[in-house]
Amino acid sequence: MAFPITVSEAGSMTRDDHTQRVALAVSHLSGAEFLRAFVKEAALALNVRHLFVGEPSDSPEKIRALAFWSGDKFVEGYEYPLPHSPCENVLGQNTCMFVSGVQELFPLDRDLADFGIEGYVGTPLFARNGTPIGLLIALHDRVINTTQKVGELFEFFAPRVGSELEIFHAEELLEDSETWTRSVVESSPISIVIGDAGGTVLRCNQAFLRMIGRKPNEVLGRNILEFTADGDVAASKRAIEQVLSGSHENTRLEKRYIRSDGETVWGDLSLTATGKKDKDRTHLIGMIVDITERKQLREDYETLFELSPDFVGVGTLQGYFTKVNKSFCEKLGFEEREFYNKPFVEFVFEEDIEATLNALSKAITNPEPQVLFIKNRYLSKGGELIWIDWFVRTNPTDNTFYAYGRDMSEQYLAHEALKVSRDEAERANRSKSEFLASMSHELRTPMNAVLGFAQMLKYSMSEPLSDRQLEYVNNVIDGGEHLNTLLDDVLDLAKVESDQIVLSLEEVEANSVIADCISMVQALAAEKDVTIINTLMGDDGASLNSDPARLKQVLINLLTNAIKYNRAGGTVTIDGAVVEHEYYRLSVIDTGVGIPENKRAMIFEMFQRLDADPMITRDGIGIGLSVSKALVEKMGGQCGVDSEEGAGSTFWIELPLFSNEEVLIWTDEYKVGVDAIDADHQTIFSLTNILSENRVGDEELDAAIEELIDYTQYHFNREEAIMEACGYPDFDAHISHHKRLITRLNEIAADWQADRSPTTRHILRVFLKNWWVDHITNVDKTIAKYADGKDDILTDLTARSFPN
Repeated sequence: MAFPITVSEAGSMTRDDHTQRVALAVSHLSGAEFLRAFVKEAALALNVRHLFVGEPSDSPEKIRALAFWSGDKFVEGYEYPLPHSPCENVLGQNTCMFVSGVQELFPLDRDLADFGIEGYVGTPLFARNGTPIGLLIALHDRVINTTQKVGELFEFFAPRVGSELEIFHAEELLEDSETWTRSVVESSPISIVIGDAGGTVLRCNQAFLRMIGRKPNEVLGRNILEFTADGDVAASKRAIEQVLSGSHENTRLEKRYIRSDGETVWGDLSLTATGKKDKDRTHLIGMIVDITERKQLREDYETLFELSPDFVGVGTLQGYFTKVNKSFCEKLGFEEREFYNKPFVEFVFEEDIEATLNALSKAITNPEPQVLFIKNRYLSKGGELIWIDWFVRTNPTDNTFYAYGRDMSEQYLAHEALKVSRDEAERANRSKSEFLASMSHELRTPMNAVLGFAQMLKYSMSEPLSDRQLEYVNNVIDGGEHLNTLLDDVLDLAKVESDQIVLSLEEVEANSVIADCISMVQALAAEKDVTIINTLMGDDGASLNSDPARLKQVLINLLTNAIKYNRAGGTVTIDGAVVEHEYYRLSVIDTGVGIPENKRAMIFEMFQRLDADPMITRDGIGIGLSVSKALVEKMGGQCGVDSEEGAGSTFWIELPLFSNEEVLIWTDEYKVGVDAIDADHQTIFSLTNILSENRVGDEELDAAIEELIDYTQYHFNREEAIMEACGYPDFDAHISHHKRLITRLNEIAADWQADRSPTTRHILRVFLKNWWVDHITNVDKTIAKYADGKDDILTDLTARSFPN
């Protein structure tokens, strides 16, 4: 019958020379060597078959043998299942001894059966802090008759074995650490050099050898100063003295190293020293980053910085310049140091300070880098205003902004002069339109009288006309009707140009309107021997957001011209297709004489004739295309021509689909009721719609955005003056609406400058459409009741301060 022996019982045994034998065998060993020697010597001294030192493995249900002696050899990689084994009662608990019959006590322990174990002795092992860390196990295939020896030896050596087990793991960690350190040093892209106190190189990694282009035997044992450029030797010596004396824990300097080919490379050296109290054990440790390319880039940057004819500046996000280039100083007339003593906004023209700070404030509070486009004026030392377009990039990480500016003074002055000229031209054009409208009315009255009397003569039953007289009267009537048609065109043109045209928008089926227009010109086509081809017959067609009457007027004009300027036996083809931004293009294609290249640019100008041949241009005075183009643009569309001389022309119009929610089309629903404000809104609608035009390139779009911002600011100034003159009660709130729009407009314009993508363009279109519709409908329409009855005041105000 087997029985366990407790630790206390084992402790009462008499110590024999077996313990001394083992002690002598392992006394000079430590760590892994001790553990292997101990299990062998102990097994032999105790005359047991197996003896091992184990610890919990990565799996908590197994014991891993660190040193295992089995019979006459060491066993490697052995793991012992812990559940249902006697070791389960030992780990972290007490010594257990089973002299015999251990398999019967632990029938689920397969290893006991496989090894044929009869006797078992196990002792727990503890770290110095009392933490269980392993076990010491003796196994025998017969009854253990030496239990006293086993107990005494295990009790005596258990503390030592636990201690050596800790040492074993410490050695493992140290070896891993050294291996890892060597690997990191050798694979590091940073050069690492270790030298003695005198600067002799004791060790260096591959990165340093590559940097200076040398082999190990050319570097090791030589002084580091031998590889230092002459001009940097003194600074290198000072750095070494600083770390050796203890005045600096470490020091940094940029220095040049000499390569084997004689070329120099720049290194950013970080130097420290270890063991400074014992010169014989002192080591200098240098870590060097190759900054040759960075140095070259910095030199190139400095050269470009100083030589740039444009303005370059670097500053802090608190609003101070830390560096400006020569061009900026010379243009503003200040010394460089003067820019660093006060916030940069103090150099900005006072009227532009608020807008500049608003643009910067949002970027400064954003944790991500931002790119801004800012337009402002700087005041030179001599009092000159200088217009500057800035691109600014913020870097919150290092609290810095980088600014690149261009002097745009000449361009802005030219732009202002152009605006003055344009305003004068517009005033002259309005005067001309008013004159034409007046004359068309004045001429219509006598013309109606002429036509009336001519028709009375023609149809008089009491005094019938001779054939010759009837021919003359018919000529008078034809001429009068033709003149009336021309007067209608002139009146339409005058209405369009003076913003008097009224549109009635609705959903229009394009194919239906085209079919009506073809039927109306079919007789003229037959007379001219021209065939009309409608490629859209049978198609589902497109739904347009348009004025059906005005659309017919435009199409009839284009079809009539295509027939009139065609050749006998020619064709006129009508085609259509959906294009970008939800627009529909209608094309009228003729096989006529075509338009010379030098006349295509002026074809839509008023009073331009297609040809001097009276047989071709005997009808009309050259305003039909001008009216058509103006009407299409009022309906939110575009009009153009493609032509080849001698091969025909294609006149096309693009109008918004009914589903298009971005285009702005002026109708009576947007009327505020104050003429000056309504006129401004129509201009702003036209400028906004340019952003949707398919053929507008980036440069044209830049100009349109700039003009839109300028005109919007002009309109707000005029509207605010009108509100103030009328005693508008919500004046301050209305102004805040205006400021928010201008700020947002500038932000989106900056976004466009930084990212000229269709997405940015789309954001701008949608924002403007939604803002203007909401603002006019819900805000501006409240102005009219306060302006009622103040026509004289408003007329005088707008004529004097805000001329159109």
